[in-house]
Amino acid sequence: MSTPSGNASSGLSNTLADAMNFVRSIEETKSIQALTLDALLKQQIAALQSSGTTAIVDPEGNTVYNRPSRYDQLSALQASINAAVKAIQAAGTDSAKLAALGLSVSPQKNQST
Repeated sequence: MSTPSGNASSGLSNTLADAMNFVRSIEETKSIQALTLDALLKQQIAALQSSGTTAIVDPEGNTVYNRPSRYDQLSALQASINAAVKAIQAAGTDSAKLAALGLSVSPQKNQST
């Protein structure tokens, strides 16, 4: 059986919990309002433009891989694409050079109507 003082204590705890939840909700609302699209875009641009590596470690703390940044990955990809385009341009329409690049040229069909 609960005592009258127990009910008062429980009511006080609920009131304090409600007040704390109200304060936390105001804080969370303010932090969400501070988050803007412009700030998020700037953060992503900064992350993409930063160079470096991230060490991937195993549970023992040994580095098993150094992952390059997105910027470095994109730079390497761009360099590879540029090299491939130059090689294709240099090959022109020479089927032997294109075949050496791993490209096959199929004979063009006359499309007269």
